[in-house]
Amino acid sequence: MKRHLLLAAAAAMTSSVAHAGPYSDTKLYTQATGDALVLQCDATDPDVGGIGGVCFTLDGTERIVSIAIEDVSTLEVGSGYELVDALGLDQGTVLARGSFCGSVSNVVIPAGAVSLVVYVDGPAFGPTDCAPDGAGIGVRGTITASFS
Repeated sequence: MKRHLLLAAAAAMTSSVAHAGPYSDTKLYTQATGDALVLQCDATDPDVGGIGGVCFTLDGTERIVSIAIEDVSTLEVGSGYELVDALGLDQGTVLARGSFCGSVSNVVIPAGAVSLVVYVDGPAFGPTDCAPDGAGIGVRGTITASFS
């Protein structure tokens, strides 16, 4: 887990691409067995999917984010997000967090946030009541973050 946190922090500090306007980024995920959570936060390889969640590196120009999850189950997947400062997930400060079913719009990105972490629901993360009978647990799919 420490390796992933260091990768996220290093990627956040070395990101020099500033976006001039709105943009979207899509990453792959696979759910872990049970409540296991292993994030893939290596921003240098966007084709490597996350297990249990993904990380998006922010460049400081983003003010608002909308997040959408498309899962192969076709269910609305329970999810959670955290906007984290430069110290990363373990030692840093979570500046904002929330949970949602399927998608969430117009989340304000607080000053100082350098990473957006999106967790796909296993029983420990996000609301499990997104689908009938609490079946909104992600299997495999994509997470798209649209920034402005």
